[in-house]
Amino acid sequence: MSANEHRQRRLLRYTTEVLHLERDSIDRLPEARLPADLREFADVWLKLRGDRAAPLKRDIGPFSIPARLLPNIMLWEILEDDYLCRLAGTGLRVRSEKELSGCLLSDLYGDTDHDAWDEFDGVAQGGVYSLVERAVIWDELPTSIRTRLLLPLLSDDGDARYMVALIGPSFRYEWEPGFGAVRAENAPPD
Repeated sequence: MSANEHRQRRLLRYTTEVLHLERDSIDRLPEARLPADLREFADVWLKLRGDRAAPLKRDIGPFSIPARLLPNIMLWEILEDDYLCRLAGTGLRVRSEKELSGCLLSDLYGDTDHDAWDEFDGVAQGGVYSLVERAVIWDELPTSIRTRLLLPLLSDDGDARYMVALIGPSFRYEWEPGFGAVRAENAPPD
C-alpha cells in the first residue's frame, strides 16, 4: 500500500455531517445561544479580549480557563495553507483514539470537507466566531454529535495567527440509530 493510500485509509475512519453552522460577528458572541460549557468558555474569551479584536494567545492557558473545560480545548496555529493543531485536550484525544496535537486540519478532514475549511478560514480571516454542530460517524466507534466553538487569538504582535476551540456535546440534536440526527426535545430555536 502506498503512503497516499495509507493516508486515505486513515482519513476515511469517519465521516461528518454538519447539522448546524453559525458564523457571526464577534460582537454578537455575547448574545449567541450556547450550552453552559460553551457559554462559560465564550465569557472567558470575551473577558480576556477586553477592547482588542481577540485575546492574545498567551492569555489563554490552564489558569484562565476553568479546569473542567481543559480536556476539550484545541489550540490551532494558522499556517499559510493549512491549520496546525498545537494542543488537543486529553478528552479529545481519548474520544478520537488518536494523538491530535501536531495534526494538520488536512490530516483530519482531508481536502473534501469544505464546511470544515470554510469554518476555519472564516474565523482565521478575523472578526467572526464559528459554532458548528456535527455528527461524527465513526467506522469503528459509536456515532457522536459534537459542538465546536471556534474563536480567534492574536499573537504578541497583534496579528491573528491562532485559534482556540472548545468541543462539547450536542445540545440541538440527538443521534438515533436507524434514523440519524433528530432534533433534541429541549433544543433552542435556530
